[in-house]
Amino acid sequence: MKTWIPDSRTFAYLNWKQVDALPRESTLLVLPTAAIEQHGPHLPLATDTLINNLLLGRALEKLTPELPVYALPPVHYGKSNEHIGFPGTLSVSAATFMAILRDLGASLSSAGFRKLVLYNTHGGNTSLIDVMARDLRAEFGLRMFALHGSGGIPFEGLDPQERAYGFHAQTRRSLRLYDELHRGHCQT
Repeated sequence: MKTWIPDSRTFAYLNWKQVDALPRESTLLVLPTAAIEQHGPHLPLATDTLINNLLLGRALEKLTPELPVYALPPVHYGKSNEHIGFPGTLSVSAATFMAILRDLGASLSSAGFRKLVLYNTHGGNTSLIDVMARDLRAEFGLRMFALHGSGGIPFEGLDPQERAYGFHAQTRRSLRLYDELHRGHCQT
């Protein structure tokens, strides 16, 4: 899948010796979560994941090189059961999604990492992310942060209602936004 995450910020591109050298207390790991689901007849199934990846990549590009912040490989599949009747939608249950997050949190904790951001761009995952942020903090002592949607990034061309309440990928406006993101014209 296309990625906008800088190679130098991609956790999976590190070797184990590079990971072993990371300062465990100050390294911040970001776990992107999204979905593979229908987004109307005009957008790809990966729209939520692509938006997540582009926004995260743009944010990571702005960091100074010495900051130890890395994007983990994304959890592409989300809780999308409301879209299951559409061809191409790939959904996991709430229990499976939460188990994946729990197991990844356990892995990171066991490796000594202390800070984790769950960065989500799929509405069906939002409440599960909030629950898991609390659970991972309680069970593993991780410093957890849950970030949803655009994270406050200003998009040009949103009307007041969309600015106040957000936009959804099934709308026509999202086609324009997707095109802007794809061409790299979104202001971040």
